[in-house]
Amino acid sequence: MNAALPLPRRSHVRRLGVPLIAALALLVGPISPAQAAETLNGTVVAAAGGGPVSNVSVSLEKRFGEGGGTYWDSPAQTLTSGSGTYSFGAADAGTYRIAVRDNSSVGYVRKTSPEFTVDGSGTTTVPAIQLVVGGRIIGTVTKAAGGSSDNIAVTAHRIEANVPTTIYEAGTNNAGAYTLKGLPTGTYRLEFHPLDTVHVDEFWENSDTLEQATNIPVTEGSTTGPRDAVLAIGGTISGKVTADGAGGASLAGIVVSASRQVTTGGVTRWVTEGFATSGSDGSYTVPGLPTGTYALFFADNGDAQGRPSYDREYYQDASTPELAEPVPVTIGAAVLGKNASLGQRGSVVGVITAPDGTPIASGHAYLYRYVDDGPSNGAFWSEVADAVTDATGHYDIKNVEAGTYHLAFVDDAGVHVSEFYENAATHDAATGVTVTSATTVARNASLALPPVATTPPVVVPPIVNPPIVNPPAVVKVSPSVKVSVKAGKRKATLTITVRASNGTPTGKVSVKVGKKTYRVTLKNGKGKLTIKKLKKGKISFKVVYSGDAKVLGKTVKSKKVTIT
Repeated sequence: MNAALPLPRRSHVRRLGVPLIAALALLVGPISPAQAAETLNGTVVAAAGGGPVSNVSVSLEKRFGEGGGTYWDSPAQTLTSGSGTYSFGAADAGTYRIAVRDNSSVGYVRKTSPEFTVDGSGTTTVPAIQLVVGGRIIGTVTKAAGGSSDNIAVTAHRIEANVPTTIYEAGTNNAGAYTLKGLPTGTYRLEFHPLDTVHVDEFWENSDTLEQATNIPVTEGSTTGPRDAVLAIGGTISGKVTADGAGGASLAGIVVSASRQVTTGGVTRWVTEGFATSGSDGSYTVPGLPTGTYALFFADNGDAQGRPSYDREYYQDASTPELAEPVPVTIGAAVLGKNASLGQRGSVVGVITAPDGTPIASGHAYLYRYVDDGPSNGAFWSEVADAVTDATGHYDIKNVEAGTYHLAFVDDAGVHVSEFYENAATHDAATGVTVTSATTVARNASLALPPVATTPPVVVPPIVNPPIVNPPAVVKVSPSVKVSVKAGKRKATLTITVRASNGTPTGKVSVKVGKKTYRVTLKNGKGKLTIKKLKKGKISFKVVYSGDAKVLGKTVKSKKVTIT
């Protein structure tokens, strides 16, 4: 059945709804704007008259943009020498700051210098940056089911005015021991995140959410602890997935996700807590679930082109999580018998011919679905599938989700005039094509040849103005949109290439990631965009080409990349 798209993969940071913001800068005294600065030199020392600090990470950060659109990027990094010094060469004109991070066993507090400007020549010496030894939180994490406690993620969320801000992270050793170091004086809440799928996340002390966690006061130079935790075994949901109909076949490779509603900061949203993939017999088990009430979602991830063979749905036969039959789960308990039967998707087939009935072997059929993408991007027809014709002019668009579509027919050779079903030049004039589960819909097209211009006769006398011949309506063609993503440290660079058979596409491309939208204007059919301050982890980008006078709009999704 027609269901909503699958929910996002669980992340212990996303689950909290906590923004990852930079640590607050500790100012070390005024720095006057440099009159000349191509080389930047400086020293890092311990506070209170301490000596030089060696082998700490120093980043040169440059400010880009203006007004509310500014951001910082780091063009260079280095380590301090044995005498605590560092140097950056070839800094061009601009506004900079120095960020110091200590990854040593000492645990100095992170520090960022005030901003300063350089004009791109000469040498500038940055005043010494003084580091103080931060506080520590220590403890041990074990698992209720036993086994290795190595590499459990421990996160300290700094709380300011009852709002989480900066995070500090550490991992456990083989014995489950951890040390969070370099903490500024303040209040913290701890989160423990196991890498296995058996145990559940926990907030100290025995809490399910960050808001319920116990505050831990920390003082610079002091050790707090132990703050220990025993991670509980999560609940499970099991069942079987089959095809619709009596004696339906077992379906392998169906992704089953379990989501519950979580309220953070007064905002309630659906959060995916666990996944499973059905086996060869159609059975599945979603493990590691905290106590709560869940909505199950069943999704066929599709073929090599990402087109599912079976409809996606929530339990039971629901289109949204709110309409799904709720599944209550308790930590440590197993919920059985949550089965699902999925309807097979339909297909659209047909023949594309010339006016004389000759098959068009260079034909192309495109299927469009109406999408309302909200206030930022508006509503538009988005291409969802396509197929080319064979030597007999036949096309076959497989795995079509139930719904109503527009169908466009194009001669890739450019000999015949493109059209929408049925004999329409635009989406507005097109006739909808309705597809239902497990059905095949046949739609043919006969593409016309372009009209031949004729020269009007000249009559003398009298002089008669020639009749006005209106040019044929411009028929937009569907483009190809390719997205190449180069991922980096908290950023990604996207190269977007848009091509069409009737020329070079122009216009704008929007890129959405999370709740933010970025835009770039095509030049020679290409656009390049670098997005900063991305969260760590695997993400993909939604790319929307808005189209132009000759080219239709199109929406694609990039492959997932890992942001470090």
